[in-house]
Amino acid sequence: MGIPEIILEILTEYPRSYQRMRQEILGLPNFQKNHKQPSDETIRVTLSRLKKNGLLENSNGAWKITIKGLKKITRKKWGKSKNKSKTMIVAFDIPETLKNKRDWLRKELINLGFIKLQNSVWFGPAPLPKEFISFLQDSKLITYLKFFEAKKSNII
Repeated sequence: MGIPEIILEILTEYPRSYQRMRQEILGLPNFQKNHKQPSDETIRVTLSRLKKNGLLENSNGAWKITIKGLKKITRKKWGKSKNKSKTMIVAFDIPETLKNKRDWLRKELINLGFIKLQNSVWFGPAPLPKEFISFLQDSKLITYLKFFEAKKSNII
């Protein structure tokens, strides 16, 4: 994993100042083990390039990842569900502080074939791809999501 990917991963949690991000990068086992730590200039140039490419933004000295940046690190293609029928409802309540992740989730649900019932309630195929569920767990988004089975029934 290169420095750009490491920076994007670090910023998926929350925005950070340059100094804080630099401390985290240099504290990673990869760099400690190899004793080949990136220079300040390398980190600054990498941040500049990521910003120029629209993957990061800097606001009041805090670097944060953009939606485009989130897409870049999760560029894995989640396999489409083999089950084409809509049988799942996904509801979520993601805090405003994680707005980028919330926007990313909505786009990924669309890519998986879900349709929006409300901004935070989606209807689509089940089961979800294992890689997608793993990413939700790793990024700690899973704690904000609820999954419901939907069955067709004659209610009225």
